[in-house]
Amino acid sequence: DYLEFPALARWSLPGLPGEAYAIGGAAFGVRLRARSRVEFDGGAEELELDDTIETTDTSLVAGGGFTIGAIVLDGRLTWGLTDVDR
Repeated sequence: DYLEFPALARWSLPGLPGEAYAIGGAAFGVRLRARSRVEFDGGAEELELDDTIETTDTSLVAGGGFTIGAIVLDGRLTWGLTDVDR
């Protein structure tokens, strides 16, 4: 689990319905925890993976959305730049 801090710019797209916009920028993440749960016949086990997962993550973000009155629809794609698996 990562806590992300996005740094995004927003550009208005005139001529589309409502108030359309595009967004882009970067996101920086800090690992909060790294666990995996393995289930098998008759039981389950939780594994701590702190030693095998990077503590930070960097990503590129792109997306867009629109606003009509009080309704906001927003979509984003995130491309990870860090291989978090050591």
